[in-house]
Amino acid sequence: MNGVTGATGVAGANGVTGATGAAGINGANGVNGVTGVTGATGANYSATSATSLAIGTGAQTFATQSNQAYAPGVRVRASSSIAPTDYMEGVVTSYSGTSLVVNVDNAVGSGTFANWNINLAGDVGAVGPTGVAGATGVTGSDGVTGATGATGATGSNGVTGSTGATGINGVTGSTGATGINGVTGSTGATGSNGVTGATGVTGSNGVTGSTGPTGTAGTNGTNGATGATGVHRGRTTPRPPRPHWPSARDRRPLRLRAIRHTLRVSASARPTRLRPRITWKVS
Repeated sequence: MNGVTGATGVAGANGVTGATGAAGINGANGVNGVTGVTGATGANYSATSATSLAIGTGAQTFATQSNQAYAPGVRVRASSSIAPTDYMEGVVTSYSGTSLVVNVDNAVGSGTFANWNINLAGDVGAVGPTGVAGATGVTGSDGVTGATGATGATGSNGVTGSTGATGINGVTGSTGATGINGVTGSTGATGSNGVTGATGVTGSNGVTGSTGPTGTAGTNGTNGATGATGVHRGRTTPRPPRPHWPSARDRRPLRLRAIRHTLRVSASARPTRLRPRITWKVS
């Protein structure tokens, strides 16, 4: 029988690692394999169409190539190959075979074309914030003043207002009674003058009526001819003037202003004769 194995002794320290040996020479590259066959061209977004369409919004149907990558929901732009600034944009609603239907929501330009290039288009971006207002430009010089327009026609005269009613004339007061003149004494004997009788009392004037409204002043008539001066015949008192009668050529109306009667009396108060004194006034 074997005896009991003794305990393992303590392991000794590792020795120093030796230096790495030099790298071996690379082997020669293997021969390249044969290139595979090119695959079929995939679908794309570069269709064309000869369909005659007028630029406008709404559903537009294009006859185009088949096997394109267009699908409903894709946004496309159909632009004229001879006028690229005239185009229609919208979302594809259907694509089957060679029929492509686009719901146009943005039409730029005008006209009818039959040479369309149909490519992808980005969605219309959101409206950007309003930019800062630019500085105010320099004020331009004043333009030349235009010629003065023709004078308009003179308006018609307004209607003349009606003449106001003439006021009622005031009532003319009644003329007071004329007092009786005293008797004039008769002429005395030659030499001394006879005594002149006293003048009778003048009657009181009647009450003057209120003055009526002043009428429009009439045109002044021409003055009548001045009467000839009477001849003095040696009396100690002047003879009353004779009445002046208008000539045949002067036919203007006359107004009798006043008549006075004079009685001559002698010293014994004996009446002799009555001489009327008449004064005429040209009105």
